[in-house]
Amino acid sequence: MNTSLRFVVACLMVFFISTSECCSASSAASPKERLKLLSHAEFAALYKAHATIRNRTISAADLAWLILEQPSNQKLLVKDSVLAGALELRKSDFTNGVELNFENTVFLDNIALGFIRFMQPLIFKQCEFRGSVSIEDAVFADNQESPSCSFEGCEFKKIAIFMATSFLGPSDFSSAVFHDLVTFNYATFAKTAFTRTTFMDTVDFTKVTFVNCSFASTIFNDHALFDETVFSSGEFWSTKFNDDASFQNATITNANFHGVQFLGNALFSRAS
Repeated sequence: MNTSLRFVVACLMVFFISTSECCSASSAASPKERLKLLSHAEFAALYKAHATIRNRTISAADLAWLILEQPSNQKLLVKDSVLAGALELRKSDFTNGVELNFENTVFLDNIALGFIRFMQPLIFKQCEFRGSVSIEDAVFADNQESPSCSFEGCEFKKIAIFMATSFLGPSDFSSAVFHDLVTFNYATFAKTAFTRTTFMDTVDFTKVTFVNCSFASTIFNDHALFDETVFSSGEFWSTKFNDDASFQNATITNANFHGVQFLGNALFSRAS
């Protein structure tokens, strides 16, 4: 092979490798121009103009600025975009906060929201979380929206923690896919849907209170823990447990297990 031909082959290899890496970085953010980073000034201008942000990369720092410093009861809508950088907020009160709505957006880094009271809806639809997600000791108020918190169709690539969080309004986790460990310990759900949700790893609902919940057609591929959980009304229609399921010491006032499949051990000792 002569020198010129080798050079052409090498260039082609670099091109295909670069293209592959770009595509793997975010399925929702290709082609390449969609990844262009919004400056702070551009981000602020789009928000104040009530414009939908599409096909861009937003920095986590700008989103934090918006949440903490722009209490205007306005709505932020982001579609087909990327959030870069870790988002960590704690002990904030969004009494007059911004309604956040993300659709088909990729979150590249960790998200940690703790001890926060959300007075406005927090909506994620068909989003991908590549880092861990931690929403602990938070409160989602019942603002008569439907839902007040939603992760419908989202994909969680790493561990997800919703410990001791109160979902006082409707919440929706339907059709979500959790690839790693998930815990909802001590959480409270007024009305929630995990319909057609898939749990690939262990999920822990220990000591959770469900006023009204649906796990219809949900798939549990690993251990499912509902020990000491309270079900005022629960729906497990056609639910499939591919591994052990534990409802020990659970309080089940009203639940429908029609068509459920327990392919591992089903433990209901001392359940009432």
